[in-house]
Amino acid sequence: MASSRRAMQLNPAAATWHADGSMSVDDERLVDKFHGQFPGGCTRLVRLDHVARELGIKAVYLKDESTRFGLPSFKILGASWGTFRAIAQKLDLPLDADLTAVRGALARLPVPLYAASEGNHGRAVARMASILAVPAEIHVPSDMPPETIKRLKEEGAVVVVNAGTYDDAMGAAREACAARGGVLVQDFSFDDYDEVPQWIVDGYMAMLREIDSQLNGTRADLVISPVGVGSLAQAVVSHYKGKACKTAVMAVEPDTAACLYKSLRANRSVRVQTYSTIMAGLDCATLSPVAWPLLKSGVDASLTVSDYEAHEASQHLKSLDISAGPCGASPLAALRRLTQADVAALGLGQDSVVVLLCTEGARSYRTPVDVSSDDAVSLTQALVSIDSSSPALGSVPGPGEAEIARYIGSWLEHRDIETHWIESDKGRPSIVGVVRGLGGGKDLMFNGHIDTVATLGYGDDPLGGEIKDGKLYGRGAHDMKCGIATAMSALAASKGRALRGDVVVAGVAGEEASGIGTEQVLEACWRADGAVVSEPTGEDMIHAAPQGIHAITRAGYFLVESSYPALCTVVVERRTVAGESVDSVRREVRDFLDSLTESVEDFRYDLRVTGAGAPFNIEPGHPFAALVGEVTSKVLGRRTEFRKGPYWTDCALLAGKEIPVLVWGPAGEGLHAKEEAL
Repeated sequence: MASSRRAMQLNPAAATWHADGSMSVDDERLVDKFHGQFPGGCTRLVRLDHVARELGIKAVYLKDESTRFGLPSFKILGASWGTFRAIAQKLDLPLDADLTAVRGALARLPVPLYAASEGNHGRAVARMASILAVPAEIHVPSDMPPETIKRLKEEGAVVVVNAGTYDDAMGAAREACAARGGVLVQDFSFDDYDEVPQWIVDGYMAMLREIDSQLNGTRADLVISPVGVGSLAQAVVSHYKGKACKTAVMAVEPDTAACLYKSLRANRSVRVQTYSTIMAGLDCATLSPVAWPLLKSGVDASLTVSDYEAHEASQHLKSLDISAGPCGASPLAALRRLTQADVAALGLGQDSVVVLLCTEGARSYRTPVDVSSDDAVSLTQALVSIDSSSPALGSVPGPGEAEIARYIGSWLEHRDIETHWIESDKGRPSIVGVVRGLGGGKDLMFNGHIDTVATLGYGDDPLGGEIKDGKLYGRGAHDMKCGIATAMSALAASKGRALRGDVVVAGVAGEEASGIGTEQVLEACWRADGAVVSEPTGEDMIHAAPQGIHAITRAGYFLVESSYPALCTVVVERRTVAGESVDSVRREVRDFLDSLTESVEDFRYDLRVTGAGAPFNIEPGHPFAALVGEVTSKVLGRRTEFRKGPYWTDCALLAGKEIPVLVWGPAGEGLHAKEEAL
């Protein structure tokens, strides 16, 4: 089944819009002369004839920035010129001063450099600091790979790892620079800080002049540029929209960091929730304010690509002996994802020429999981392949829900489904996706936990997801990644159906141990008129739980052979049924313990309640239950059986907020066992 992915966004008005304030010829010469001091010269422009044939156009060119001035990225073009201009201004140096003169001035009055970075920008700033013999301090986000930090340190920089995102690192770099009287070299504008970002953009434009020269009079019909904070795209728009030419500009972003795409749709600059992406340099939540006005008017088309598409494009370029990381490969991924309708909307034909800006060389990254399929079976396999075992269970704590929540968030964003990340407990996120209705209808929630029990001790590969003899195997296949997958598939299918009510999927953390995820989703005020928890039920409908099974009525005696501990702790799980409360159960246990105190010598106790969850109950005749039973009976081709269940689920938490709720899920085997199958 093909995915219902996020559509390309067009701005027809950009075709006739022209940018003001282009660089003067003299300014261009100053930049080019300055860059002439660096080794390596211009980078190559490579023809991709097979890609052009695929699209039915004349030519596709790729600007290969994998070896720019001895660094694996175009960033040094902007960082070097921005650093030079900032220092020249601070030390009152002429704009035609060479690096030797600048270094001499700094020897008398050293000025430290500061920047925030996802990698390549910081490395370029650190390289400039090394060339100029001044200190550099680079602030980075918490999820920066150790290898990237190592590269920054190899350039001589002091690396400060911040607790939050790239945006948080940027704020920290700014504060540190202000406190120590340094120069901030950042491609993001704020308050009265806009000169350096503009100088960085001016430095980037040297690459575009190179392309013009290399095309030797051929006009590009479309240029595709990656977007992070927007500085490179600003340079592209300034260059191609600053002349009387008809070159269109397409912007590409990760599905999970689409700040330009969503800003264009909202017609205002918006801050977005980002998720981890292998396109690290594009993992930005906010556009640079100085870039936004130009991008709003001058970008002809905007689209997003998945991590997997960027990975595939990177691997394809590798097969052609072109070094490209995921950010650099994203323009190729964007071009190859265009439909025939997209190609026609862009006005591309057999005589068209497209230029791709490949902004970085190859680097290591985690191989992403594909998010393209809406099919519940392949989606279950993808979820099973991600270890989300609970950190609260097992002798070896599991990694928790962060990675699987990122995958689900990526899958939702790929389809342009509204997505919310809820993480009250660090490292224990829940993810909510919602397709908004037209209004006036009932809202439906699908709830399911994204954590599993431990993978340790599993009989085969717990993350394999193999299908053998008609069964899908792996930890969580039955409990309950199949239920999550079917809920996600149903959510995607609800798009475009013109439903009156909202459809919500809540993938929640921590159910296997405590239910914290659903509690936090409810604390975030997510509600519905009815809910289905898709725990495995053998396709029967559970309408009440727990079933009335007599609980433990005594702890017993602990027989000891060779040791006599002074203290023994017993943890008891006592499942409540309708009509019981925490107080009534406490009284029951306390009565039993009191009787032991009277009958057993030296027996004393301290009773504590460490957690409590209410039962839930909905009668099969309830309108919601009757409706769900009717629909599921049609799907199954037989009458759905209603019964009570012996286990506790998050239904109790939902019912506690007066949400009618049922448990309905697949048949399978091996729940919490050595081998699990669906």
